Amino acid sequence: MSSSVNAQVALSVLMKSGRRVHSALDAFDAAVASTLGVHRSDLRCLNLLEQGGVSPKSIGEKLRISSGAVTALIDRLEQVGFVQRVPASSDRRSVLVEMSPLPYQRTAHIYRRSATLLGESFAHFDAQALDQAAVVLSIFAQSFESAVEELSTPEPPKLTSR
Repeated sequence: MSSSVNAQVALSVLMKSGRRVHSALDAFDAAVASTLGVHRSDLRCLNLLEQGGVSPKSIGEKLRISSGAVTALIDRLEQVGFVQRVPASSDRRSVLVEMSPLPYQRTAHIYRRSATLLGESFAHFDAQALDQAAVVLSIFAQSFESAVEELSTPEPPKLTSR
């Protein structure tokens, strides 16, 4: 077998593994959302808020949902005590949405267990192998981010001849 055929086979195996990872993460997210008693989009919002307060507009842009859906999402999460609206320090008319400690408290055991399982699964790999895996995962993420960007960009109108 030539090296290009080997590379194509290896890439095919890598892509299948990527789809399996996606499916496993999707199932994990569904289980976490169910444990919290929230919608999947609510969990995606909580994941976004882990980095700090975010404007409702930014939530809509990042999650690709309408402003009305953002309002309903924030209302649901606020009602169960997972988030709070706080005045933005830069503009009194604006608010930021911040996560409360409650979701962490309710899911700490789940995430701690998954981190332990990952640690055990990767314990026999050396730093170089883990660095290579990180590069591969970063390339995977960048490829899909680029694909989303392309799908989000409207195609220019096609010119027709008369």
